[in-house]
Amino acid sequence: MRSSNTFGVHFILRNRPVNAKQPVYARITVNKTRCELSLKHYLEKKNWNEGKGSARPLNEELKQLNSYLEETRGKLARHYRELLMQEKEVTAETVKNAYIGKTEEQKNYTMLWLVKEHNTVKAGDPKKQSNKIILSASNAR
Repeated sequence: MRSSNTFGVHFILRNRPVNAKQPVYARITVNKTRCELSLKHYLEKKNWNEGKGSARPLNEELKQLNSYLEETRGKLARHYRELLMQEKEVTAETVKNAYIGKTEEQKNYTMLWLVKEHNTVKAGDPKKQSNKIILSASNAR
């Protein structure tokens, strides 16, 4: 039996005004869990249609924003389908990460990681081992 996932993308305005405009967010929902993504666009509340989750197409700028929102919805849906096809874990957070380009393979090298790696690999000639770790960390970026 195949399990079915629910997926939805809704656009909302957040109540954090910046210069009398509010930021537009995409709310991604997968299996009753949700995640929000800032779209880096700002809009006056009077130009927003709450029911449709889009801007009121009063001028060319608002029409372009609506096109951008639909393009974003399509890209999020494409990433959702790709995760399903790859049989990876599908959550709202993984769809968001796929959209912004954050993958599991990217490692976050920090000084703390470097010191821990140095201490665990410290066998034989410490100078050679330390240089290997530093080189591998710098080449990975």
